[in-house]
Amino acid sequence: MKNDKSIPVLFYGKGTCALGAVISLFWLDRPFRLCRLEEGDNENTDFLKLNALCQVPVLYTDRKSVV
Repeated sequence: MKNDKSIPVLFYGKGTCALGAVISLFWLDRPFRLCRLEEGDNENTDFLKLNALCQVPVLYTDRKSVV
């Protein structure tokens, strides 16, 4: 099994369109972790480093890229 750092992380929020991304990753049989953001978390400085648009869903990969 891959180490935890190589497993992509899907950041999502309640009431967003992230369900489609989750379903797609399941269908592709890809390992991933979920990270739920509460209201306002997407404006946090650390999250803004990942996505300056403050939007979810965000898939952060081991290549340090955001999809």
